[in-house]
Amino acid sequence: MKKTMFYAALASLFMISTVQAVEITVDDFSTPQALISDNTLNGIPVTNLVALLGLPVTDRELGINALSSTAAPLSTSVEVTGGILDVQNGSGDDSQVTVIWTLTPGIFLGSVVEAGFRFRVVESDGNPTVVSLAIGSTALGTFSIPGNTINQILNFGLNTVLVDEVNAGGKLKLTVDGAPGWDLALEQLGLTFNEQQVVPEPGTISLLGLGLLGLGWSYRRRTGNAK
Repeated sequence: MKKTMFYAALASLFMISTVQAVEITVDDFSTPQALISDNTLNGIPVTNLVALLGLPVTDRELGINALSSTAAPLSTSVEVTGGILDVQNGSGDDSQVTVIWTLTPGIFLGSVVEAGFRFRVVESDGNPTVVSLAIGSTALGTFSIPGNTINQILNFGLNTVLVDEVNAGGKLKLTVDGAPGWDLALEQLGLTFNEQQVVPEPGTISLLGLGLLGLGWSYRRRTGNAK
């Protein structure tokens, strides 16, 4: 027993820690969603829900709520088409757009060193926009997108507490708002993280094998002496 414990302790000295970079696609917007629009300033958003398959989210709910307008007719719309989340506001119109996913729990299986969400801004018009991300009632991050932004990646870094919140699953919410007349196209929301893994250093398995052979030989010797 003592020798077994000795070899286990010895093997642990030869274990090394590695960090593996992992990226998971939350939504690549390949599942289309028909255009929805809000043409009244009544404070009630227009929403539409679709099921998603093969992703760490089970569904996607689009929502749009017209906030203000300086010209008629009021025109605000959002849709998912061609792998892009596309928002269009008429001149002088402002709306708040939300995308809500049901995130499955247990995305992080190992020990996470650092993590974050990222998505790509395909194009924004000349108006600035503000993008925020939350899980349940917990805010994850907020970013301002300047007007005329093209093909740029935005990252939402997560601290340890927020990693646990995300790992518990629930409603993941993306909210976008901007200056009157704003248009914005986004693509591929992803979750990136560095996962710490402990693996045996090369040669450890051989060491353990020799140790077990030694224990077997010692046992046979004791058995032979007992006879």
